[in-house]
Amino acid sequence: MEVTTRESRAIANIEPRAPVASVAVANTASDASREFTLFPKLPPELRDMVWKFTFPDPRILPLLCHRPTHTDQEPILFSHDPVSKANINVVATPLLHTCSRSRQIALGRYERAFDGLLNHPIYFDWERDTVYIKLKTSFAAFTGGWRRLASTPTLPQDVEVMRAKIQHMAIHRIPLFYLDREDIVEFLCGFPKLSAVTWVWPPLEGWGSREVLYRQIQELQIRESLKYLWKKKMHIEKEGTLPQMEFVTEEQMKARIGD
Repeated sequence: MEVTTRESRAIANIEPRAPVASVAVANTASDASREFTLFPKLPPELRDMVWKFTFPDPRILPLLCHRPTHTDQEPILFSHDPVSKANINVVATPLLHTCSRSRQIALGRYERAFDGLLNHPIYFDWERDTVYIKLKTSFAAFTGGWRRLASTPTLPQDVEVMRAKIQHMAIHRIPLFYLDREDIVEFLCGFPKLSAVTWVWPPLEGWGSREVLYRQIQELQIRESLKYLWKKKMHIEKEGTLPQMEFVTEEQMKARIGD
């Protein structure tokens, strides 16, 4: 088939056209840019508000201690065992890594902490995050257990920082089976800013329908005895200065943590 001169000129004059869909998308994007202000073009005050709105919810961070084994994974079972490792598993908020301004905003709330205690630092919100002391020996770590590691001077310093700043703590019910309640109060009084304590109950095997009543009786006894001992220790009269106490089951705590 031969192409005539007139046809060849007509073909040469044809200009490429964008697909209709591409034109529509381009027009939509153009309209959106006129109607919606892109994030980098927002006023700094609004951008800061957006960054703060993305802060994660308050976190519950279990503290686990380990003793030296060939795997270094077995939890400590007895308080006289030497402590070789402490760990808190937590994912840092993405704000710390998004951009320089988001990191600056995040560091206004999250502080790098526990470098020596954990052998890896975490970023902790002292006003909202909760340390969950799950094992008896994790409890002992903040009542003198670290003295066995006197050759590592950074550990006591980390412990003292935590004691001075922590406001929310969860403690497993197990320490109450092994420690005198006066020792518990002595421990809690070492946290001057402590405002809330959550006690976590393990499951009670074989109690059936009596379990709820038993928990209620135990909760009342513990609450009243700790109040009395706290007032006696701190020489205070106003209950408003006492830490708030809450009692939850292991299952409830797992749900809060997200396990």
